[in-house]
Amino acid sequence: TTTELFEKRTGIKYENWIQAMSIESRKSNINNKLIIDKVKSYYNKELDSITKIAMKDNAGGKIRARMGALGEKIPELIWSYIGEEYDLENKIKKGETDKILCENQNGNTILKQVDKHCYINSILKLTIECKCWLDASMMERANSDFRLIKEYVNNDIKSIIVSLENATNNKSEMFIMDEGHIDKVFYLLDGKRRADMPIWKKDYRKELNSEKINDLINYVRVFYEI
Repeated sequence: TTTELFEKRTGIKYENWIQAMSIESRKSNINNKLIIDKVKSYYNKELDSITKIAMKDNAGGKIRARMGALGEKIPELIWSYIGEEYDLENKIKKGETDKILCENQNGNTILKQVDKHCYINSILKLTIECKCWLDASMMERANSDFRLIKEYVNNDIKSIIVSLENATNNKSEMFIMDEGHIDKVFYLLDGKRRADMPIWKKDYRKELNSEKINDLINYVRVFYEI
């Protein structure tokens, strides 16, 4: 039987293995919930701070900067919190200080970057473009950067976009995804973005979707377990 074959090959009782896997699964679920709570707390505190900034005159530039930083910080927190659970060297670097050299067959080179470059044991595993909202033009630019990194550095490097809000046209998004350079897009808030309803205003605030954060956590966790 399959059970007997498993026990013969591994030397482990199948029922003991199932029990161990169940325990590990429960641990991961508990850890995921802790991470979700921390991320939500950070998000809400930052939005509160941005709402206060918006009460001042000529605050548009500061609001945009803080919202952009918020979009980048959430994936960074998730990568770092998960890394604390594993005995592996892990780093997440800002793309602007960690440019990636792409070289073609003629020896010509170009430096590329996205928002976050994620390493395990000094190996680049994941690149992340971070957005507080994502439209088709932003997605196209990220797609182009991902393509060059995959084609001229290593096709095994995974590439994702993490955005708070969705402002893409569905057909445009599907077309870009069909090119195969973006492995996954995560939208952490529900619904479509509306420019006249910014989420930093209390009347229009959206709560982070726990299931969507959990999906992102589980996606990232795989890099630590393979």
